[in-house]
Amino acid sequence: MSKKDLQIVRAMNGVPDMDLENRILRNVVVATEQLASDGMIIIASGISLVDFLANPTVTAKHGYAMTAESTTIARALKITQANRMLVSEVQFAETDLGKEYAYLYGLNEKKEVFMRAWSIEGPVVESESWDFKRAKEYLGKDWNEEQAALISRWSTTIQAATKMVMKTFSAVEVGADRGALTRAYSDGVKVAGELVARMDLGNAEKQIADLRSQLEAMKRSMETEFLRMELAVLTKQTLALGSDGAAAAARGDTAELLQELHALRTAVKHSHNSKG
Repeated sequence: MSKKDLQIVRAMNGVPDMDLENRILRNVVVATEQLASDGMIIIASGISLVDFLANPTVTAKHGYAMTAESTTIARALKITQANRMLVSEVQFAETDLGKEYAYLYGLNEKKEVFMRAWSIEGPVVESESWDFKRAKEYLGKDWNEEQAALISRWSTTIQAATKMVMKTFSAVEVGADRGALTRAYSDGVKVAGELVARMDLGNAEKQIADLRSQLEAMKRSMETEFLRMELAVLTKQTLALGSDGAAAAARGDTAELLQELHALRTAVKHSHNSKG
């Protein structure tokens, strides 16, 4: 049994991170960048959530083979993109179907778990065909040799979904993404050793450096924006003061004040022109 399989088995035996009274299930992993059984890798950073956030519903079995009038079972209270994953917090509906799935996902007095799998749904708008070598290099320690061997029986390439528009995600018995599972309270402790063992420290250092660079760029951008806002306010103030000749004369510094105002307005104008 592979490390990934052990992780899944352990997760199934763990107690879900949940709020039973309010029917809320936390740490719901919707998608990962693992090699899925359908031969696809979904790049998490390329998933657009705009459509989903406008109507954050969760369905059962992608709406297939259902006899109920509605396939909606829950809503997403929040969803985040981090660590090459999509993670959500789900609140099940107080409908018969919603209660049924809440029970199956562990929201019951006995905390018995019968399902943990989830599956993302939406059109792939951009994709690339990668050979197995490139896919393995991209996934690094997360590469699943067993999964790749199965896929190689029917395909010579891996499809990398670089851009996808998420419409919803669904409760499923078996998902293509074996990492898309509800996390348990104890997951962090039980799999921490495995995660550390598989961590690529060189890549981690690069990610940290990239993040610092992004934060610095953001900080500079914010400082520039604040400067522009301040200059805009000062421009209005200087124009108002410059037009108030009586107030300037009363202070006895009319000529000096007007000269300073003219220089300031010129500086503001040049600043705005240079900042675009």
